[in-house]
Amino acid sequence: MTPEAQRIAIAESVGFRMITECDDGPHDGRLFGFPAGKTLEQELPDYPCDLNAMHEVEKILTDDQAFPGYYDALAATGKPIPDYDQRHIMCATAAQRAEAYLKTINRWDDSK
Repeated sequence: MTPEAQRIAIAESVGFRMITECDDGPHDGRLFGFPAGKTLEQELPDYPCDLNAMHEVEKILTDDQAFPGYYDALAATGKPIPDYDQRHIMCATAAQRAEAYLKTINRWDDSK
């Protein structure tokens, strides 16, 4: 997936929705806002490049999703290291975390 496709997929999974219509008419679809009638518009976080943003996303994983799903997906994104050494998970980049998260929630798409 491209970084932009990852940003959009992660944002949608945490509650952002694309705004297609604004008070001043149709919109180009690049703005996102929160659901449930809130009107806040903001730029999407750059999830694949921002560890802080990915940390917030990781907080919403349920225990069932986090282990073993996310944990295993995150381990698979790093270079092979013996099982007893899990530093590759602790030191995972934001891009690796984004990929693992999307694979965990079944939103990873190799065609994008």
